[in-house]
Amino acid sequence: MKVDAPTFIPGINPYIHMLAQPMYVEKNQGGSDLAIKAKNGDLIRWRGITLSKDSEYSAALLKFRPISLDTNQFFSPPVVNTIHSYVPVLKVDGPIVNPALLDVDLQSTANYHWEIMIKNMPRPGQSATENYTFTVGIYENGLLKGYVYWDPAIILDSTTK
Repeated sequence: MKVDAPTFIPGINPYIHMLAQPMYVEKNQGGSDLAIKAKNGDLIRWRGITLSKDSEYSAALLKFRPISLDTNQFFSPPVVNTIHSYVPVLKVDGPIVNPALLDVDLQSTANYHWEIMIKNMPRPGQSATENYTFTVGIYENGLLKGYVYWDPAIILDSTTK
């Protein structure tokens, strides 16, 4: 298990998906080439989430790089931002049988996401694509199982209204 030798996940697969709120999706929701509706200054954020919501498996987006080494006129370079949120946790441990109302505390957590900014939209009638490579750490019950990488693309499309 070496982070510099992750397992490749092909573009079309059942294991990894890129999702956005439907109002921002032009086409390919859940695919590896996501076409989005955006404008200059908009932010795009990525983070790893699992279907088990970290109860069994966790995914950590560890590396996020544009594949092209050229300076991109449409997208800013990826940066990592720390985010603080509150997660509800039960005040008791063990089974709870049909409570009228759960008793929870909110636990402060620090997390992160990767972010890029739209610097310039393509001219009307044109589109721009940026291909990225992601390295993700996969954990099962808190133990590292291995690393995978995926090469998705974000497409800015000015060909439709």
